[in-house]
This record gives sequence, C-alpha cells and structure tokens, in this order.
Amino acid sequence: MREFKSWIFLSALVFGLGCSESNSRSTPGVVDNPDAETVSDMEAEGDTGAVEDQGTELDQSPGGDQGPSVDMGEPDFGEPDISPMGGDRAVTPLMPANYDPRQPAGLVISLHGYGGSGPIQRSYFGLDNVLSENGYIFLAPNGTRDTSSQFWNATDACCNFYGSTVDDVAYLSGLIDEAQARFNIDPNKVFFVGHSNGGFMSYRMACELSDRITGIVSLAGATFEDAGDCEPAEGVSVVQVHGTLDATVLYDGGVFFGGTYPGAEESVERWVGYNECDAEGEEIGRLDISAELGEETLVTRWSGCRDGARVELWRMDGAGHIPGLNSGFADAVVSYFNSL
Repeated sequence: MREFKSWIFLSALVFGLGCSESNSRSTPGVVDNPDAETVSDMEAEGDTGAVEDQGTELDQSPGGDQGPSVDMGEPDFGEPDISPMGGDRAVTPLMPANYDPRQPAGLVISLHGYGGSGPIQRSYFGLDNVLSENGYIFLAPNGTRDTSSQFWNATDACCNFYGSTVDDVAYLSGLIDEAQARFNIDPNKVFFVGHSNGGFMSYRMACELSDRITGIVSLAGATFEDAGDCEPAEGVSVVQVHGTLDATVLYDGGVFFGGTYPGAEESVERWVGYNECDAEGEEIGRLDISAELGEETLVTRWSGCRDGARVELWRMDGAGHIPGLNSGFADAVVSYFNSL
C-alpha cells in the first residue's frame, strides 16, 4: 500500500494538479473510513501543482507545535532580519521589494493543502510578486507530518486523521508574534490564505484569533460544522472560493472519515451571522481566475458587517478541487486585502 501511495503522489506531481479540472466528478461519494487509498487521493489533491519543492525538508518533527521563542520587548525596526523564523518549523519571510521599516507592512500567511508544502502552495497561488509589489510580507509555512503527509490540525473534519496533538493555532500565532517583533507590521493588515486543509485551518484561525486577524481567503475549505465551535470576538473578513464540481471538499458539504463539514454557502452564511452583516448578499459581478473556464467566478458580497469586515462568496462554476488558477486569482486576492 505504501508503494501505491508513493505512486499516486508522484503521478499527481508529474501530471500537474494545477491543470484543468473541468472534467471533475460531479457526483462524489461520502468518505466514512480513513483507508489508505482514500487518504492517498487526498494527498495527491493536496499537492496543488507539478512543482519541485527544492531545498525544503518536509519531514518535520512531532514537536512542531511549539511556537518560536521571541523576546517581545519594545521593537526596534531597522535593517530587516530575514533569517528563518518559526522554531521547529522554520520558514523564511519573503519581503516586499521596497520594504521600508518606517512604514507599516501587511502580513500574509499561506497555508497548504493536505500532503502539500509551503513552497508548493506558493507556486500554485502565484502570490509572490503581487504581494511584494503591494508591500506585504509573505510567509508560507509547513504543517506537521502524520504517518506520511503534512497537514494542519484544523477542524473536526479536516485533516487530523491520526489523532495528533499538534497545536497549529499556537504555532501560527507564534509566527505572527515573531513577524511583529522583527518587522513593522500593520495590525490591521494580517491575513491568511489557504487551500483545502489550509482553508479549513484559515477558518480556525479566524475563529480563535479574531482580535489579531483582519481577514482570510479559503479556496476549497470550510468552517466548523458546529457553529458553536466558532465564537469570534471581533469581525473578520472572509472570502470563500469554491468550485461547484469539487469532488474532494464538496461545494454543498459532506463528510471526511466521520467528520461533517458545511458547504461553501453555509460556511459563508455562518460568517455573515458571526460578523453581523446585512442578511442579503449582492451579486457584484464575475471574475476570471481560472486558466480554462473564463469569467467562471460569480462574486456575491455581504456588507454592513461589524468592525468593518466584509464577507464574499466566489463561486467557481464548473471548477474542481484544484482549479488551474491564472494570474487573476492573485490579483483578486490582493485587491481584496487592499480594500480592507
């Protein structure tokens, strides 16, 4: 079975999961038991693109839940320290092209899918240049490894399939701490963007660190099934991006290994409620963020939210779990960040 999992993982990378998914299955089944073949399918889905992860050690230690050790004294922002941060799970910050320590910069943290990695996710999202041009500091960390694959311990449904005790909220909160200690970070411009398992984790961060996070973008993720598991103290802006033909994380919700997750529209409705937004959303137009489909994405926006938050659903008609993104995706995401 290990041989089979290795084959499907490598085949996915060679074939290129960033390619078109317009032929994705439209009638997927429910996943009840974590058999190895099903998990290997998710590993292949999670690696978002035929990209070589050069120079990055993926075999992280089980102690990766320990946050970085930081002296949180009064910061003295001078020449930026761009050495790796993050303790046991080191990640190198990507700095804006014209970083000025006298000017506050936004912070964006990218979270990969199940079986993926930070560098692979960077390549799939294509955010590097756009974030740099717009003055954002960018981090793309790795999750920890279960029996074979890197993951984030996000919601009950995804994707702690083997009972790990890793505390990814503490780890990611520690990254924010360390970035704020090193750099002049604008506290009103702290964002997470995640795909699949990384989208689930982005929602968890919004639930648990609403006082520190401005907004999230989740591609093919979902929030907690139990609305009571998320009690944000402050408003957090949310964008849910989801393909209607996603056969892995279903657009209308489903089950992973006995853990239920809400669909894209229900996830958005939850956050409209959490953020106390106007009840009715407004269709504001279409985006072209897929390399194959063309103006496939209908954007619906909910305004009037507390604390200046905003909620949007980007419904990708005809797209699957790993849509082939074009440069319009990065432009749209950063434009959303800039608007908040």
